[in-house]
Parts: sequence; structure tokens; C-alpha cells
Amino acid sequence: DSLQDTRARFYRDYAFADLIVSTAERSDVETIKAQGYNPGASIFQYDFLNPDAPSPFFGGEKSTAPPHVDAQLRAASKAGKRLVFVMNPPYGTANNLAKDGTSKAGIASTRAGGVMKDAGMQSAAAQLYTQFMYCARLIAQKAGFDRFTIAVFSNVNFMTSGAFQVMREWLYACCAFKHGFMLQASQFADV
Repeated sequence: DSLQDTRARFYRDYAFADLIVSTAERSDVETIKAQGYNPGASIFQYDFLNPDAPSPFFGGEKSTAPPHVDAQLRAASKAGKRLVFVMNPPYGTANNLAKDGTSKAGIASTRAGGVMKDAGMQSAAAQLYTQFMYCARLIAQKAGFDRFTIAVFSNVNFMTSGAFQVMREWLYACCAFKHGFMLQASQFADV
């Protein structure tokens, strides 16, 4: 099975009242819609790390969430619902140098990374998964949610490394780590 098929099976057998599905990959959006998964869900292409900014996924076009999604989020917030983010973000930092001498220079050059740098998030701004977490909190706040959950597959550096202290303090000012599990990264190899 492809990762795309695995994701689709996870969601497609459930009827969610307020499901919002976004991905930067156009082919994922087309597959979800073509297969009829999650009828009634808001499904759209969106570059989470470049909100309201030009996106490399859209040929430089601006990445914006549809207005009905903003209205859906605000209505759920007003109704006292909890916003839950389920993410498997990309991993990478521009500072990693591979054995062959290559690097991922520019990988963290996103709108979210720039906003995080301006906010003094230091090293966390260079890591893609912390950019996703940062954006999740901002979306929850903007929509007015009192309660939100970020469920993310990531390494534990943001919780333990001194390089992520500023980000951790910012995130834990409104959130708490509740549950987690660890496994070897090799279990995700080639998935």
C-alpha cells in the first residue's frame, strides 16, 4: 500500500461532523475526492507553511484556505468544540549536512519560518515540523478556540533540546504534553 492509501483508509471509514482535510499535494486532493472519501468534508489544497503567501506547490500562486473553511472553524469555535490537528509533517532542517556533502539549504524558507524568526524562535524556525506546530497554534488562536490538540509525528528534540527552549516556552504557555509514544525512525523508512 502507498502512504496515500494508508492515510485514506484511516479517515474514509468514519463520518466526521466537521472534518477539514488539506495537503499541499494536488494529487492527494484529487484522489480523496475521486474515491469519495469523507463525504461532506472540506477538502482542499493548501500549503500550511506558506499561508496567504506564494507557494512553491502552486507555481508561485498564493496559498489561501477557502473562505468557507474559515467560517467552519469560527462556527466550531463558537460552539465550544475542540480543534484537533492530526499531522505527519515533513522533516528537515537546512542545517543538516548529508554524508555526501549535500544539504537541504532553503528547506525552511517558508512564510512560517520567517514569522518564527521574527518572533525570536531561533533554531525552531529552521525545523519544518516545529513550523507546522507553530502554525497550528496560530490557526487555533485566530479562529478563537479555547481548546485544541496537536497530534504530530515528530522526533522529541522540540521537547528536550536547548535549541528549542524558546519554542517550547511559547507552545507550553497554552499547551501541555499529554501523551506520546516513541519508536525507531527506521520503522518509517520508505513509507
